[in-house]
Amino acid sequence: MATGFVKKKTRVYFGPDKTLYPSENSYAGPNDAVVIFWREGDWYYIEYPTSASPKRMYIPKSAVSNINGKITNYDIQKQTRYVNLSGPTYWGPESIYPFAGSVALGEKVQYLFPQRENDYVLIEYMVDNHQKKRAWIHGNNLAMAPIQDGEIIYKIIKDPLNKNENYTGANHVDYAVNMGTPVYAMCDGIFTFGYYWGKVKANSPNSYISLGRGYRLIPDNGWQTVSGFRAKYIEYGHLSELAGYQTPDYVERCNNGNGCSYSACYEKHIVKLAEKHVKCGEFIGYSGNSGNTLGKTGNHLHIKLV
Repeated sequence: MATGFVKKKTRVYFGPDKTLYPSENSYAGPNDAVVIFWREGDWYYIEYPTSASPKRMYIPKSAVSNINGKITNYDIQKQTRYVNLSGPTYWGPESIYPFAGSVALGEKVQYLFPQRENDYVLIEYMVDNHQKKRAWIHGNNLAMAPIQDGEIIYKIIKDPLNKNENYTGANHVDYAVNMGTPVYAMCDGIFTFGYYWGKVKANSPNSYISLGRGYRLIPDNGWQTVSGFRAKYIEYGHLSELAGYQTPDYVERCNNGNGCSYSACYEKHIVKLAEKHVKCGEFIGYSGNSGNTLGKTGNHLHIKLV
């Protein structure tokens, strides 16, 4: 292990190749002191600081100077594993590192032997556009043998207001609840906290798609409704507050007599504040009337399973 210095802002990647692995617009530097764990060809695997918490990624060797210490070569050894508990991956070997992505129940991955730290292991798995990611996952979430579909025992998606009760509603439900009613995660999964607003048709007064505060929960594998529906995602809408995040009050409906036209609100706007892996029953925020309910339909919680 060694230390070094990244003088200039340099793009970092989820693996030692600019084509095979995504960057997701991530950078180290300028003027970052970094830890170098190993070398793979013309790349270093480093830990670098960010405003929230450190991350571990790959960076070209040429970007790092002032090296102090010994850097070892890593001769990659891939061992096939299967995910036996779906969930998030992380930018480092603990859950305190930022969320890097997710893997599905039964998914085939490669364990990068012998990279293990704090009971977390470094794996490589496929993502969009035929690219791959290298990220960390708890070692207990992996198995040597594939998971058989018949062995999967599905958990039941819960009600967003009564976290101990099963969800039995339709795929779209508007809950008429008072402002400030606690709202919960309906299952384990990745929740994107954000603000969603805009219109479907430019010149129509009746085509608003604004959900306001809330946005989207992507369930982990292994969750379904009582009727057996397995949602790709669950929309949350019109919350007054989000747990741990703040948003301004956006202009929701145009043509309001103040010089704003319908066409000005045409584009969909999704202001994403954070992505976080949540557990079923975890507090998400409080109900309200943000989005296109404001001054129109009153307080309610929008839930839609897609």
